[in-house]
Amino acid sequence: MMLLAALLGTTPSARAGAAASGTQPVPATTLSAKTMKTGLIAVTTLSPETRRPGLPAFGRVIDPTPIIQLHAKIVTARAKAHLAATALARTRHLYRAAQNVSKARLEQAEADASETKAHLDELTQRARLRYGAALGGAIIGDGSAFTRIASGDALVSAIVTARTAMPDDGTAKAREPDGTTISLSLVGEAGELPQGTVGKPVYFTGPSLPAGTPLAVTLPGGKARKGYAVPVSALIWQRDMPRVFVTVGPRRFREMRIPDDAPIRRDDGTTIAYFVPVGQLPASPAIVTKGVGLVFSAAAGPIPSGGN
Repeated sequence: MMLLAALLGTTPSARAGAAASGTQPVPATTLSAKTMKTGLIAVTTLSPETRRPGLPAFGRVIDPTPIIQLHAKIVTARAKAHLAATALARTRHLYRAAQNVSKARLEQAEADASETKAHLDELTQRARLRYGAALGGAIIGDGSAFTRIASGDALVSAIVTARTAMPDDGTAKAREPDGTTISLSLVGEAGELPQGTVGKPVYFTGPSLPAGTPLAVTLPGGKARKGYAVPVSALIWQRDMPRVFVTVGPRRFREMRIPDDAPIRRDDGTTIAYFVPVGQLPASPAIVTKGVGLVFSAAAGPIPSGGN
């Protein structure tokens, strides 16, 4: 350990006492110019970025069969309404031209056209009321959301709260029971609220999954915050809290604790960074991202003779 101290060009400091007491700022650690030239230590300057906190929402893949059946009924009803309207127009023309068409026949054609249109209107209203303006409109008009569902994509219903905002880019993340992370595409708010639920249901489409599959959906919530994405390579953990070394001068680094309540994860669930709000680190901080253990060892000072 003394050899390590010689390499780092440091001497034992008051760091341990300051950290233990919690009443003094942790002293800065100075590394030698020789150490910095070895390439064992790397420093990265972080740029601020804006993120919105994620809120969890319970999601479930729902059976698309009723939607596909309703779409088929609308297509059939629309065709019948079109035929009835065409027949009425022809019958009315013949009646006015005295082409051997009775008033009773005209009245029957009018009744048929009215009945078929009323049935079509009832089906389209049912689609909008039950599935909301977005998905209902897609069912009625062969929109992209319905096309994706009919082609095999999953239809996901997520129950959200008033604090939850809709994703700005129209996408959300969800985790399957086995831990796999998938991307969802926003369709829109549903019409009917499932019995016994609190919140509002929102529809998404996603990759094909069996109906009934539960999903842990993450949606934006609260106000957007500006901060820094601190990579896990920069962290040293003490007392179950992550800490980083921030540059405070030429070859000088000070240990700072950061919060761990906002992890940034890859699609496979691996944490790659922690989001730290502005104000909890210096502006555009230059932090150690390589050789953190060496800096920590230098800050701690050499292990007393006879230590393990």
